[in-house]
Amino acid sequence: MTDNDNPPLRIYAADLAEFRARHQRYCARGCREWAQAHGLDWAEFVRNGVTAEQLLATGDALAKALVDWCSGGAGVRQIPSVEDDTEERIDGQ
Repeated sequence: MTDNDNPPLRIYAADLAEFRARHQRYCARGCREWAQAHGLDWAEFVRNGVTAEQLLATGDALAKALVDWCSGGAGVRQIPSVEDDTEERIDGQ
């Protein structure tokens, strides 16, 4: 199996919200400001997520912690559904 067989890890604003609720004390406005300060398009982050590489490229400690947390299987993944656009939690809960 090669790296091309696995799509890059995508991280969503919902992951940041869950992470901050569990580990940090950022408010929603603070998350939007954090994304803007690091050159991330908030609307894109919410809709389609960003790659782990994009977050790591910011050099920000929160970005690294978020990527590490999501890499471990935690977080929320937006999985398109034919029936609806609900989010599915895949962190084992």
